[in-house]
Amino acid sequence: AVGQLNKPYPTKTAPSVQQLLEKEAGIKLKFVLSTPDNNDQKNLQTVSTRDGSIQIVQTQTNQNGDLREAGMLRPLDDYVRRYRPDWSDPKWGYAGGKVTTALFNEYAGETVSVSTDGDYQVWVYRVDLFDNARNQRDFRAKYGRDLEFPRTWEHHAQVAEFFTRPDQNLYGSVDLKNPFWGYVNWMMRYVSQGRPNRQYFDARTAKPLINSPQGVKATREHLASMAWTYPDTLSKGWPEQYAALGAGQAAMASVFSNATKFIVKGSPLDKGFGRFLRTEVAPGRMVGGRLVRRPVIYFNSQFGVNAFSDREFHEAAYLVLQYISGGRVSSWYTGNPGGYFDPNRLAQLNDPLVRSSYKPYAADKLKQIIPRTAPTIAGMIGAAEYTQALDTELQKVLSKQTSPEAAMAAAASAWEKITNRRGRSKQVTALKAQQAAWPKVL
Repeated sequence: AVGQLNKPYPTKTAPSVQQLLEKEAGIKLKFVLSTPDNNDQKNLQTVSTRDGSIQIVQTQTNQNGDLREAGMLRPLDDYVRRYRPDWSDPKWGYAGGKVTTALFNEYAGETVSVSTDGDYQVWVYRVDLFDNARNQRDFRAKYGRDLEFPRTWEHHAQVAEFFTRPDQNLYGSVDLKNPFWGYVNWMMRYVSQGRPNRQYFDARTAKPLINSPQGVKATREHLASMAWTYPDTLSKGWPEQYAALGAGQAAMASVFSNATKFIVKGSPLDKGFGRFLRTEVAPGRMVGGRLVRRPVIYFNSQFGVNAFSDREFHEAAYLVLQYISGGRVSSWYTGNPGGYFDPNRLAQLNDPLVRSSYKPYAADKLKQIIPRTAPTIAGMIGAAEYTQALDTELQKVLSKQTSPEAAMAAAASAWEKITNRRGRSKQVTALKAQQAAWPKVL
């Protein structure tokens, strides 16, 4: 995402964020590149050596707890009180307000990082297929209902089945299933089974809730969805997924919000079908007579102040983060195709440059998606460990090495061992604080 900060936008003669910051504040930024593949290792090296050579470190939502407890992330609440960032401002703030602030930036009630990203999982579908008169007629004849983007997971199964036509190189729903990337699609099925949410843990005890009928149901559905996707899906990630969408090989998929930004005419990802993509809120379930739809947020790039760095620069480092994450500046660079920082603020979704880049219909739909978005496993110590244990069992199910029932039991057992090792009372404290990050909007 460095390109969004150091490349001129929207014209070649315009300044970059990096240049404007130096002009306005006299602060020069030097970027040290990392990737999702090596960023964890870099942070571990920083912790183990107490390396203070970098003032601002990159993290993600599920690392906030570990890196705070390891001493790397400096608590920022003193600066937040003093400088009052616009995170909850009704015009410039995060689109989910205080709930999104808690989800992004907090651990155990402390502010420990600042978000510049919005890795919301949105659903895309091919409007040309859904609007096709023959498809509408055939779908109604087979299922007794109108063909439309599914509002429930039961309806999703029907639509995905209907459009799975391998002989035409068309698949009903190509949401990811591979290790590291695919577990979010299980989570959407799981958390939508409660009103307002089915959570992963009991916040009072830190006991796992996934070894339950709800966990098994989500796992069975996750396995069943293998029938609607392309071959070798367990070894394919988002680049192959985006290429399939651009080539017209999928009717639906769960994707990052940047799909409508990158699958466009002139892009190597697009073979003429990007113009047909439209976005929607994730399917959900009827719970207590109300429809509960729960997208989730994945990864999400965060920045924090490196507590090991020279204290003289901590305040300046925080102010840089407040500057680049603020509604005004971030609305400017979010539309820049030079990186992967995606919208997370109301002002961005109303900004002409962002709307042009992401498409107006997608920006408007994000206003509905963001307030409904649930966390992945985050806001606690060992979040990545819990996630890996779950992901391992899900992969066993998808490769038919184990059953959904056995997988949930094994994952819950692994979670209990992690909790006991990390400290149950500390996890309970974190989980209680994290209740502020769970959405209430249905």
